[in-house]
Amino acid sequence: MKSDMLYVHETDPIARALELMMTGLVHHLPVLGKDLRIVGMLSDRDLLRGLAGGQRRTAPVALVMSRAVHVVRPSVHAHVAVQRMLDAGISSLAVESEDGSIVGIVTSHDFLPVAEEALRGSGEE
Repeated sequence: MKSDMLYVHETDPIARALELMMTGLVHHLPVLGKDLRIVGMLSDRDLLRGLAGGQRRTAPVALVMSRAVHVVRPSVHAHVAVQRMLDAGISSLAVESEDGSIVGIVTSHDFLPVAEEALRGSGEE
């Protein structure tokens, strides 16, 4: 889980999200509303679809973000988080505290070292 996460506000322009993704080397950004609660998740694919579909870089990220936010609590076991991503066909989950505030994000990339270790341990080359 990344708890030193970057994020955007729903009113931030697409250009701001692009800048954060490029400088932060991330593929997902939580989108926060006025009350600082998560209202969406923005992926690099969302940005690409939006820009290819004619959205301007000055348009707010709310126009291209995914509004269906999948969340887990910090206490959820890793295998449960992975199963939720697989079941939903997504590659990131917001991590929320008990009070509903976002405390991090977990992505499929976070699980790659675990998968590599398991595959190496199984004797596959």
